[in-house]
Amino acid sequence: MITKEHLEIYKKYHGNEDALAHVATLTEKEFMDYKHWSLIDGFMQDLFLIKNKKVSISFIEDVNKRLKECCDTENTAQILKEMILF
Repeated sequence: MITKEHLEIYKKYHGNEDALAHVATLTEKEFMDYKHWSLIDGFMQDLFLIKNKKVSISFIEDVNKRLKECCDTENTAQILKEMILF
């Protein structure tokens, strides 16, 4: 489950997994495991495609469904969606 805290760590390291591996605290590394990082990375790619109108309606619906399933709250899903704007 993706939480706001996962997104904060992802943003802190600008989506750079190498930076997480080399610079992050032990607590951050333990909390932000590969599964969560990959999940967020995948959503970032999907949302980038949606933002640039390179996908079908069914793709958008699938991404929104998966966001609801994988994020702990709607607010977390919204934060993730907004991250692609930056």
